[in-house]
Amino acid sequence: MTQTETKKMEGADIWGLVSSISLVLGSLGTWTSLGPLSVGGMAQPDGKIVLALGLIASVTLAVHTWGGVNSFMAPIIAGFTALIALGIGISGMAQVMGASAEIFGVTISPSVGWGLVLTVIGSASLLAWSALTVILLANDGMRTEGEHNDND
Repeated sequence: MTQTETKKMEGADIWGLVSSISLVLGSLGTWTSLGPLSVGGMAQPDGKIVLALGLIASVTLAVHTWGGVNSFMAPIIAGFTALIALGIGISGMAQVMGASAEIFGVTISPSVGWGLVLTVIGSASLLAWSALTVILLANDGMRTEGEHNDND
């Protein structure tokens, strides 16, 4: 890789790291609210799972970005964590949006909280980063292999 390509790769890695940190923040935030009442991600098992996934992805990507480990494992691990978190987030949003109750003839519905929205956006972003990084690493590997074969 040239120095310019290395800088672009570091910028892309920071994108992945910010996305993984957003999973941690999203799990700590509000997942649903109804008027002045709100429920955070940590109040339910799904939020704790997303927190664990975000921490796994964050540590993996920190090692990948600053530890000099340029392998397929970091984006693959991040991709799997993002896919699971995205499923949890979309499922959570569907549950919140599908819930309603009737009180004194008035139908009330909870709203999706910012933490759940951040979880979905962050996991989709992390999944996109993972796919892009695997493609970039594969192309770099093929280019390096081609250069190696040309020199033989």
